[in-house]
Amino acid sequence: MAAASVVVSVAAALHVNDTNDLLRIANTPHHREGTRLFEPCCTNHGKRKEPSILHMDAWEPGHVLIGNLECRECICGRMSRTRTSTAERGGKNLAALLLGHRDRLAFDSVLPRVIEVNVRQGHRVAVFAYLETGIMMAPYLNYAAGNAGSLQGHPTFRTMSSAVLRETLERKVRQAGGRVGAIVLDPSPPDARFPSAPSNDPNLPHESDWPRWRLLLYDERIRRAIANRLKKELMAYRLILHDEEAQHKRYDWILFMREDAHWLRPFNLSAFEPGYVHGKDCATYGGWNDHVYLIWREFAEPMLSGYLELHTPRRLNRCWLRPGSRAGTLTSSSEWKSTRHINASSSKGGVLTDALACVTSEQWRKRVGALYGIPYQVHSAEDLAVVDVRFLSRGDSYRNWPVVDGEFSAAERRQHGSASDVVACFPKIYAVNCVPRSAASLVKERFCREPEGLVSAILAALARFG
Repeated sequence: MAAASVVVSVAAALHVNDTNDLLRIANTPHHREGTRLFEPCCTNHGKRKEPSILHMDAWEPGHVLIGNLECRECICGRMSRTRTSTAERGGKNLAALLLGHRDRLAFDSVLPRVIEVNVRQGHRVAVFAYLETGIMMAPYLNYAAGNAGSLQGHPTFRTMSSAVLRETLERKVRQAGGRVGAIVLDPSPPDARFPSAPSNDPNLPHESDWPRWRLLLYDERIRRAIANRLKKELMAYRLILHDEEAQHKRYDWILFMREDAHWLRPFNLSAFEPGYVHGKDCATYGGWNDHVYLIWREFAEPMLSGYLELHTPRRLNRCWLRPGSRAGTLTSSSEWKSTRHINASSSKGGVLTDALACVTSEQWRKRVGALYGIPYQVHSAEDLAVVDVRFLSRGDSYRNWPVVDGEFSAAERRQHGSASDVVACFPKIYAVNCVPRSAASLVKERFCREPEGLVSAILAALARFG
C-alpha cells in the first residue's frame, strides 16, 4: 500500500478531517469550476491568416511531412473582465503556486524574493504547492541529469521525511510573512493520460484523429509527462478555489512557477498591469514561455485547466492542402484529396481541423490563449528574473566550483561552512537570453555544461553590459 499523502493547509478553514481529504478535493471538480470552459469564445471559423500556424513546412519534427496547409483560424477577441473593483484596488492578494517533484525543489530564493519583498509592500501572499515524492518521470529525469552530472535533491531537503519537509516548508513560509494555502506531498503521480487516436489507419475519419495533431514534436513519454503536469495544474487550481471559498476572499493574482524556480532578483508584483497574463519573452519556441506566468485571476481557469482542454476536441479551424502540395502524415485521409484546389478564402469546404494543433508545449499554451482570447503581455528577464536551477553531484567535474555566498550557500555549504556534495547550476537551454544582465556573469560561470559557440558569446555580451 502506498504511503499516505502529506498535506499542509488551512485544514480547519477548509473543514477537512484528514490530510488525504485535500487530494480528494483536488481530484473532484469544484462547483465554481467550468464557467470558462464550456465553450471557447470563438464559435465561428475564424479568419484567413498566412502563413497559418499549420503551415507545416516549418514544423516538420523528424523530417516527417505533416501536410502543407492553408487555414482559416479560429481567433478570438479578448476575454472580458468581470471584477473591475479588483483592478481598481490594484490586486493585493497573491497565490504563489509551485508544481513539480520534491527532488527538484529549490525554494530558497522564493522566500526573500517573492514572499518577503511583496509582504513588505503590503501584499498578502499565500503559498500552494503540489510535489510528487515518488520516482521522477523518465523524460524529466533523463534530461535533468544527462551528461551534466547526477541529479541530486536540495541538501537541506533531500534527507527529510515528507512530514518533516512539510513542516519545514510551512515554517519557512510563515517566517517570511506568508500564509500556507495548501502544500501537497504525494507519493503517487496524478492519474493523468494523454488522449490517443483510435488508430493510425489513413482512412480514419478526421474528426476522431484530433489527438495526433497535438504536441507533434514529442514522443509518447514526453506527452504523458506533459499530461501529468497539466493534471497537477488542474488539481492545484481546485485547491485554490476551495481555499478562496473557505477564506471568503478571492485572489487577485496567481504566480505560477516550477519547483526548481530560482529568482535572481526580487519579484515586484506592483509593477505588473492588472487584467493580463504576464510571461517571459524568451525561450518561447513559437509560443509562450511555460516556466513562469503571473496570471490575473479572471484568466486562471483557462490557464490552469489545460488538462481538461487536452481531452476536448476543438475542430474549429478550416484547412485546405495548398495547391501543388502533397498530403502528409496528418493529411493522408481521403477527405483532404478534394481540398487542394479549393480557394481558402471560402467559408465552406476544406476540413475542420483541431484549433489546438501544435508542435511544442509552448505552442500549446499560446493556442489555448488564442482559443479563449486571453490577453497576454511579455516581459524581459529584468522583470521576471527567474530561471531553472539544478542540484548536481559535485564529483570531479565541479569539485573546484566556488560557493556563491548569498545565492546558493544554503545548498552548497554545510552548517560548519565546508562545501557540500552538490553544486547548483543552470541548464543552458533555458537560461540563454532568459536572465537579467546583472546576473549574466553568474549564470555563465554556472552552466551545468560549459557553453560553447553562440551560447557562450550571448552570455559574454550580456555580462559586458550588466
